[in-house]
Amino acid sequence: ARSLVVLLPPPCLRRAGLATMSWAKEVDRSGVTFVNSFADPRGMPFSVAVKDRMMYSHTFTFEDGKPFTTGCTAVVTATLEGAELGPFDVLIDILVAQELLREVMQLYDHVNLDTLPAFRGQNTTVEVMARAVYDELHARLVAHHCRSAPTDGKGLGAITGMRITLEESDVASA
Repeated sequence: ARSLVVLLPPPCLRRAGLATMSWAKEVDRSGVTFVNSFADPRGMPFSVAVKDRMMYSHTFTFEDGKPFTTGCTAVVTATLEGAELGPFDVLIDILVAQELLREVMQLYDHVNLDTLPAFRGQNTTVEVMARAVYDELHARLVAHHCRSAPTDGKGLGAITGMRITLEESDVASA
């Protein structure tokens, strides 16, 4: 069963008039975040997608209790969506989107995920990593908006949704 968790936008977004957006995350019982970060009933005719990759190692433990260590080269696509364009007829500056995604990738690239406190006691499946990338990128997008919108007029004003696709191979993704 999935549930909708409504998130309050940070004060800088409320001041910018973006509090009318319905910010929400859809979560199932296992805690996996599904796409629907900023629910927008008008649809999303505009999108900007940026892609990057990270390589990491991690250990899985399943019902047999025997841990095994493996590695993954994950290709991540972040798709930012909006119903309309913002100032200067852009959804988001694509360079900013690429830089923010790269910041997130650097957190996990060439890292043994078992050493990171955020993942202790967890199998870092592609679903878990997609959620981690989503959460980190979302936080960076909000911070960028709070920092930049007052000075450059761009910010996040037009973004109403975000989708993260993490591919662990050419035939499997989350």
